[in-house]
Amino acid sequence: IPVDVSGSGEPANLDVSGSGEPAVVSEIADLPVDEPGVGEATMAMEAEAPVQRHVEPARAPMFPIDEGTEGTRTRLKTNLLPLKIEVRTVYHFKITTMMFEDRNAEIKNKDLRRKVVQKLGTHEFQEETALAYDAKDNVYGVFDGGLILGSSVEKKVEVYEGKFVKVGLKLVNEMDVQSLLAYIRDPLTFSPRQDVLNMLSCVFQTSPASRYLVVRNGFFREGNDARPWGPGVDAWLGYTMVPKALRLGVHLSFNHSRTAVYREIGVIEWLDSLRIYLRAPLSERDWRRISKELKNMYVKTIHRPQDLDKPRKINAVTPESAERIFFKDRDGNDISVAQYFAELYRPLNFPHLPCLDLTQRKRDGPNIWVPLEVCVIIRGQRRRSDPTDEMNAERLRLESIGAEERMAMTDRLVADANFADDPVLKAFKIQVNPRISDLPARLLKAPAVKYGTRSLNEGDRFRPSKGVWNMRDHRVYKSDAPLTRWGVLCLDPHKRRNDVDAFIRELVNLGNENGMKISGPLSVEYGDNVPDADPVRSLAATVSSLDLNSDGQALLKPNDADKKECQMLLVIKPDMDNNVYTTVKTVGDSVMGFPSQVVQARYVGPHTNRQYHSNLLLKMNGKMGGANHVLGDDLCPRITENVYMICGMALSTGKKRRREGLVQGPAVAAVVATVDPEMTKFAHAHCMQSDVRHVEDAGHLFKQVIGEFSSAWKNLPDVLIIYREGLSEGGFLIADAEQNYFHTELESILKGCRDIRPDYQPKIVFIVVSKRNKTFFVAGPDAGDEKGNCQSGVVIDTDVVSPRLNEFFLISHPGLKGTSRPTKYTVLVDDIGFTADEIQQFCFHQCFTFARCARAVSIVPTVYYAQLYALRVFLLSGTDDGTESVISDDLRGPQAHYNHVPTHSNLSDRLFFI
Repeated sequence: IPVDVSGSGEPANLDVSGSGEPAVVSEIADLPVDEPGVGEATMAMEAEAPVQRHVEPARAPMFPIDEGTEGTRTRLKTNLLPLKIEVRTVYHFKITTMMFEDRNAEIKNKDLRRKVVQKLGTHEFQEETALAYDAKDNVYGVFDGGLILGSSVEKKVEVYEGKFVKVGLKLVNEMDVQSLLAYIRDPLTFSPRQDVLNMLSCVFQTSPASRYLVVRNGFFREGNDARPWGPGVDAWLGYTMVPKALRLGVHLSFNHSRTAVYREIGVIEWLDSLRIYLRAPLSERDWRRISKELKNMYVKTIHRPQDLDKPRKINAVTPESAERIFFKDRDGNDISVAQYFAELYRPLNFPHLPCLDLTQRKRDGPNIWVPLEVCVIIRGQRRRSDPTDEMNAERLRLESIGAEERMAMTDRLVADANFADDPVLKAFKIQVNPRISDLPARLLKAPAVKYGTRSLNEGDRFRPSKGVWNMRDHRVYKSDAPLTRWGVLCLDPHKRRNDVDAFIRELVNLGNENGMKISGPLSVEYGDNVPDADPVRSLAATVSSLDLNSDGQALLKPNDADKKECQMLLVIKPDMDNNVYTTVKTVGDSVMGFPSQVVQARYVGPHTNRQYHSNLLLKMNGKMGGANHVLGDDLCPRITENVYMICGMALSTGKKRRREGLVQGPAVAAVVATVDPEMTKFAHAHCMQSDVRHVEDAGHLFKQVIGEFSSAWKNLPDVLIIYREGLSEGGFLIADAEQNYFHTELESILKGCRDIRPDYQPKIVFIVVSKRNKTFFVAGPDAGDEKGNCQSGVVIDTDVVSPRLNEFFLISHPGLKGTSRPTKYTVLVDDIGFTADEIQQFCFHQCFTFARCARAVSIVPTVYYAQLYALRVFLLSGTDDGTESVISDDLRGPQAHYNHVPTHSNLSDRLFFI
């Protein structure tokens, strides 16, 4: 089995939840995948008691309320495996040191550390037993090893013949495993035991770690299920496991997953598969691209037979070519790498390409520069670079399997895991039982949706079937203003003008049919792709030259108060070119302050799908301040009898940092809140921060959005309904107030309210929203589709939810591709006294109001908007890949605000990021 030579154990990139900047088509596949940063219990914590509020004791997390009764009852299958745990006491050891007897250096290789602990358990303890080990410093066993609590011992383990390792152990905890079961039986008396769940997770992961490629808490191996996944990369199939304490007992959430792993491939062959032109020196962009991807990878060289089995780490890709890198030969003469290889081995085919720096940094020796063409990437290494658009498309194709097929695949992986013969599970007396196949659930009734008027003087009101409808024969509910000042910029030099004209004509005609009142564009320009050098300034100059004003004046100055603002710029970009997208959004959202819509060139033609045009128009209308549709049913009286504001709060570390599980900044905190009862107008605020665990200044953000609400209505909201995305259980169950992020954020919000007015104390409803919860469900024919996906409106609030908290799973969206993933809502504070049915229907009905698609979405729209807004801020600031912002100070101008996040003030009340 290939070894993870990096030892980093970083997570796979399989996030297709739709929280990034998606295509025009709405909610795409929902796949149960493993990703850090958000989800359930991703932080280790000691949860000993419910949160004690020193300011307002009633604000502690709520205990369960009565189960809901509305809807049609049904039964589901799930991927949760019940566990039978017989062991009572488990001992927790810390490894204080692990080093070879003849060296004074700590062993860092994770595979070697696992081998040492395995030998320690089978030979060095007082009784032969298997130990559980997390490859760091935590060891668990069912015997105390002759130690008392707090004492230490040093063991000597023979790893290889005559090769000994010194291991220092300290007994730090003696945990009662049965206390976790007592908590499940009586959650009001006993405390949740996250330390026991962490131990169980380590127990389940110990044996697979020696047989599989470990990627964080996922286990993957090459086999018949490996599929091609991009240039030189295969998708390996594997699984993740997470123990959970639920109302029915302790269960193991078992999911299948995939990760991108390199196959053995020559570096030149790999470059060719990337469509890089090899007959000329690399461009600056191509050099940066391959340098980023190859750094810290391992290769072998093939020009010398004795080196074929020696993996070598890549320190860097040289900026110079092999014919321009010189060193001293044995005679002291200067010689190039290309000349050296020609004299000693063979002439190079690509002397104009760079070399790989394979110098061994830890040893004093000469620099080692090796030409690309004699290097081969070693198989079994996980790909860590950002996926290309082609890889994303292939991933969706691989993972677009229905719930029934996914459940069958999960069952095969459970059989492959072979829990019955796992020696560590046997030592800890843990049995894995068959999964739950008869879970009670309910199917809620969909709300009515209302569009604008047609020929009659009444709204167009109807009730969607299974969460899906379309714009045919409907008009948008409200268009902010006629679209008259807009332009089109085609940056694909291969696109025919007739195709562009036909595309625009169809867009204008359909928009008018849908009630948007669109005139033809004032300007249609054609140009080449955006250049690499200063792309923002170049595109800004191009846009400034467009005649986008009805008075004939060019859009020259972003802050000219006399000009008429551009309403929309539609940009046709070359397919799969993300640099153009970034540049367009930077110019529109930061520099010049107008909404923009980017379209891939492949969708522009004389016969473009009408549904594509319809979805495009929904986004354009939403970005310009219009409303596509609203709810046709009234919200529950418990809400409408108050002046309320629905808020979504998200903390994003960017796409890359979220995939890699980075815990250091920067991060973007974003709040998007409704300003009107119909949920068509929104206020938004954001800030950048260094802490990725919680929103540091939630009060500042809420002061901004409440201020905009007050400006619109001359009143303050009586009720703040706050949906917080991504806060883990470790963030709201921990007893220490300083570490309880729910407590910190809520106090900050209340302080912000007092800053607005000292006596302002709104009622609070605080709900945590989690999409990455590692649980999925399979429905029967009465509540599912032909693939086993649950219908829109399935809710689960019994058996598989927390024993202590008021929470429920809701599948509000219809499955489009793949397997529908449920969203978990956890109600932590409820000052207005929702019943179970009221809060579930309230969340469900909101999911029908998302602006850019004619279907119910998977999470409440304010959270969806906050996610998109935070990701857009990352895009504009240039921090998602660790680079500096591409906006120069003179272009940024006075609109930059709070922590220098560059969004234009013209767009402060627009959903420009959808």
